[in-house]
Amino acid sequence: MWLVSSPWNTQAAHARDLRTYLDFLWFSRGERDWRYATVDDRAAYEWWRRRDEHGPRLEDTSWDREVSTVNQFYLWAIGQDLVRANPIRQRAAAVWSPWGRAAGRDVVRQVPAERSHTGPRREVKWLPPRSYQLWRSVGLYGFNAKEMPRRAFRGRWAARNAAYTTALNCTYSVRSAHGGGRTR
Repeated sequence: MWLVSSPWNTQAAHARDLRTYLDFLWFSRGERDWRYATVDDRAAYEWWRRRDEHGPRLEDTSWDREVSTVNQFYLWAIGQDLVRANPIRQRAAAVWSPWGRAAGRDVVRQVPAERSHTGPRREVKWLPPRSYQLWRSVGLYGFNAKEMPRRAFRGRWAARNAAYTTALNCTYSVRSAHGGGRTR
């Protein structure tokens, strides 16, 4: 299952989200089995979780996490041939990928259409140039904090990996400077 390598607190959060969804299906939708949940069941769940006066009235970020959890669960269940369809509506989204761009095509994947669309966007925080250089020296070249070589470092591909991250960093910096941000 997709959670096996996750930290225990992530597993606990996913378990709570799934339990809440499954309890809703059982107690509020006429003892509905999760394998037979429909888009209408998901819409009723969303109304109860976010809009109902007597419901919990979740924050956007909590709703987005729940949608992600249930979506991952159904994708796993489809892969295990436990269900035929995902009750979460999907939409196509273009995702930036250096490999897709190099091939002259966009990378498109299916994502849940039930996201809040009003929650805060995750902004990528970049390292200042000096911090990036230190990270590259210590993390990829295997130097110590004073940027001197460590004898115990056994990084066979250190130069290649450092060159790759520097190329990606420069490529993204140029795209950002010319207004080429993320593709929606």
